[in-house]
Amino acid sequence: MTQNRKEEYFERLKDIEEINVFSPVMIKIREVANNPRSSATDLANVILRDHTLGSKVLKLANSVYYSPGNKKISTMTQAVVTLGFEEVKQLAFSISLFDSFRGNMSENFKYEHFWAHSLAVAICAHRFANVIWRDRQEEAFVAGFLHDLGKLVIGRYTPEDWDIIIDKSKKGFTARQAEFQQIGTYHTEVGAFVARKWNFPSELIDAMKGHHTPTLQYKSNDKVTISDIVYLANLFGNLIYRSPLGIFRSHDEIKNEASRLFNFSGLTFGRILQSVRKSVIETAEDLAIVLSQPIKIEDIPDDISREEMEKQFKQLQLSFQRKCVELNVIQRMSLNLLQATDQNELYTMICIDLVDGGLFDRAIIFKVNWKNGTIEGLSSRGLKKRDWLAKYRLDWGDENGVLGQVIQEGTFLHIDQEETDEEQPSFSQDLIEKLGLNVFGCLPIAIRDRVEAVLLVDNNLGEQPLTEDMIETVSQFTRQIGLLAGRLFTEDSI
Repeated sequence: MTQNRKEEYFERLKDIEEINVFSPVMIKIREVANNPRSSATDLANVILRDHTLGSKVLKLANSVYYSPGNKKISTMTQAVVTLGFEEVKQLAFSISLFDSFRGNMSENFKYEHFWAHSLAVAICAHRFANVIWRDRQEEAFVAGFLHDLGKLVIGRYTPEDWDIIIDKSKKGFTARQAEFQQIGTYHTEVGAFVARKWNFPSELIDAMKGHHTPTLQYKSNDKVTISDIVYLANLFGNLIYRSPLGIFRSHDEIKNEASRLFNFSGLTFGRILQSVRKSVIETAEDLAIVLSQPIKIEDIPDDISREEMEKQFKQLQLSFQRKCVELNVIQRMSLNLLQATDQNELYTMICIDLVDGGLFDRAIIFKVNWKNGTIEGLSSRGLKKRDWLAKYRLDWGDENGVLGQVIQEGTFLHIDQEETDEEQPSFSQDLIEKLGLNVFGCLPIAIRDRVEAVLLVDNNLGEQPLTEDMIETVSQFTRQIGLLAGRLFTEDSI
């Protein structure tokens, strides 16, 4: 079950000593920065004990602070005075962290792309904070720089998981679907988990956890959070240097989102992209990091990229293969179902054929008890543990919930737990945790015009993401199953 997989993954991280132990210089930096009696010179002297670290902090500090009219930061003491204790501490920590990860990653982890994307997001976040608040720019920079910490952790400490996640993403799964299937959680939660162990500020942790989901729903600068700023900065950053497993949005989509949330104009949009691209290249040169050629601003598509087109073509190929499998399974089921002697055997055959035929990883059927307003576990295929199913009872009376809609309206639903749409119907949290559901289908089996059973299917460990088209195809067949059952079995046996 996914909940167990999530817990197991975090337990694995707890056992990794490197995550729990800081370098001596980082321990000292934390001590000095957290001491209210420490001066800017005290913190500067500690950082400068590591000459390489000190040099990189200065160069990165200038990428944060520098803009026309500002003088370059030339000393560590000046950096602490200008940017603040906490910000310089986090910059030093970030650089030390990135350096310790470099060279020890999965072969599928493109470190230079990751670094460039992180810096691009950091600089964008700094610019946005300046436009929106005229304040807290350095805090936004650090939050942007560390937002994808979870990806670093997965790629460094569990590289085998990272490799499988990358492989799944190439097969058409979204990044979050691939992560959820493999480790039972997301890089956002992994980053927040590790950041809490390191006692990072709460707003940094919130930005790591929430940078794919804005909390802001309308233009109101007094309600904007660091997490909201990093959310938009991440979309911008992916236009210039796409992060490993980064989410693609078209030029127009991001312009609309920037306007919706922050009222940014098209001129602001283009100016920020040009400025950030230039800053990333210059900072990379200062830190001797070799970058691949960034996307030119004029090459950013208004609608779709070549990479996205190739991905869609791959998905089309997989869809064609899927249709071939569907035809074989439906033919097989048609022959088997005619041999069913009662309703329970019919349901068992459905589960077996759907899973063994390769359409789904798991298929579960619940019988509808109209008198009690419950569903009752009946049959399954693909569950590792199913002793609980026969005793399982769940109310479906909430007409706004998934089960209520499926049973009362006789319609199928495709549910994605990643979606934040408030109009999406609710589903039993207990069943989600028991089964580790993320993206799944819920379908009715109606006999003589009344839904008598509910079929639940998912590809929790599958080679293809579960789409609404897949669910619709199966729903057409479950309708035929219902008609067949109405003819085969008497009303009393149903």
